Amino acid sequence: MGGGLVFSDHVAEGDANTGAASSTPTSAVVTDLPAFNVPAAVADLPAFEAAEAVVAVEAVEAIADGFELIDIQQQGHNSVALQTQVAQQQQQQQQKPPCGVTITAAAACPEAVYDVAAQMYGVVTVTAGAPPEGMDRAPVNIVAVIDVSGSMRGAGKMDLTRSTLRLVARNLGKGDHLSIVTYSDKVHVVQQPRAMDTAGKQAADDAIGRLQPTGQTNLSGGLLKGVEVMRQGMLERPGGINSILLMTDGFANVGVTDAEELIGVMRGVVGAAPGYSLYTFGCGAQHNDSLLRGLSEVTDGAYYFIDSADAIPASFGDCLGGLMSVVAQNITLTLTCQDGAVFERVQSSRPVAMQAGNTVCEVTLGDLQSEEERDVLVSMRFPALPQPRPTFDTYMRCNLTYLDVQAKDFATAAATIQLARPAVVADRREEVVGVGSTKVSQQIGRFRATAALAEAKSLADNGEYKRACAAVQAVLSDLEAELAGGVGGEYTAQLVTDLRECVSGLRNVSSYTSEGRYRVATHTQAHNAQRSNNCQSTSFTTPMKSAMRYMSS
Repeated sequence: MGGGLVFSDHVAEGDANTGAASSTPTSAVVTDLPAFNVPAAVADLPAFEAAEAVVAVEAVEAIADGFELIDIQQQGHNSVALQTQVAQQQQQQQQKPPCGVTITAAAACPEAVYDVAAQMYGVVTVTAGAPPEGMDRAPVNIVAVIDVSGSMRGAGKMDLTRSTLRLVARNLGKGDHLSIVTYSDKVHVVQQPRAMDTAGKQAADDAIGRLQPTGQTNLSGGLLKGVEVMRQGMLERPGGINSILLMTDGFANVGVTDAEELIGVMRGVVGAAPGYSLYTFGCGAQHNDSLLRGLSEVTDGAYYFIDSADAIPASFGDCLGGLMSVVAQNITLTLTCQDGAVFERVQSSRPVAMQAGNTVCEVTLGDLQSEEERDVLVSMRFPALPQPRPTFDTYMRCNLTYLDVQAKDFATAAATIQLARPAVVADRREEVVGVGSTKVSQQIGRFRATAALAEAKSLADNGEYKRACAAVQAVLSDLEAELAGGVGGEYTAQLVTDLRECVSGLRNVSSYTSEGRYRVATHTQAHNAQRSNNCQSTSFTTPMKSAMRYMSS
């Protein structure tokens, strides 16, 4: 995967940065993407003349300077309607969803004057609910692929690995299955897939007790054997939550050892819809973070950096807590413009496909664990109207389809983004605060941060530590200013904490090679995917993951 963070992003027709139209998904390095900066982003839009851009700047002008909240008070006849709309948005955002998935959508500013073309920023948020107490969860099928090479002898790593595997087995139920593959010079299936009933747990405990470190590191052989075991198990037991957990403390030195080659092999083996995820765990400062992160992203998994042997149990606990709380799979979000609106841009870390002349966009969101969120940042433009429309009209419909894991059936959810087009929009920000403005600024900050981290990783990998620090510090300073001004909220505070840790790890060759490179890799992936992968961070942690971390420690 190298140093750059790659994610799917669609730029609508006539994008000023590419000079070419596009109607298919593209894969781009985020450092090549223009930030959702206002008014700079507006000025760069090809279809906007100076007069047309005025409304867009008025609607999101506060984001340009530290991404401030947008408080807009409507003068005259539309004031009550605007406040009612904002109150409804706030109530919708504060409600905790039940088991299943809900969708909300909010614009940065809920109105724009009617007689000029305008631009609107918005965020669509998909949220997984918490399953009711006592509800049966989906069965979990795990293949643990464990490094037992000679380097696992040190620092009590093998003992902690054994205790961690026992913890995994102990927390699985009789409807779950666990198999164990080990690799050193050779690859062994030390336990075939087996139900974790009383007899199965005893068999797993016996197999775990026999693990002994020896030899070199045939990571590719162990991984491919794990895929084989997983596939066979899925044929015998279709359905459920399927995952491979791969752990290593070193570099591959037997079999396929080149990172890009092995990632390519895995991509070919897995295919487009594997039906399972791969989570990778790198223990200590002597493993290939680019390889482990790249492998995890082939299947929508995650990469964990384990800085000490003591953190092995909590890292596996975080992962297991997520797998045991998956509530939705195969999630697809379809966004449809209405009333003459078209998409300028749809930004997501997930695959994006634009259709119908940039009026329909499909985003593939994968799965959701309980109480997780996924955010999609959108920019739309809409035409001038012949007369004012002071009431709220729908400009974008959001439709969600997904497999409800508990119900074992497909389900749907829907939301809209509405906008008023009055004759006058006041520029005062004294009374009404739009929920969407906070969400938009947070997501702009998130995408800016992941882009800066990807750039910094690339620079630091080439020894340019000063420039790497500067790339992250520029975004960090803006976000700190937001917080100092009372803007940004809990998520921005978490992001600032993670960015500070990254800056510390980018300062010089010593800090970077010891821990910095691994911290940058994990934080980039976590904020890009909006999923926790660090047992020492609070970012994207869910109650189930926190509980499993605590039980594992």
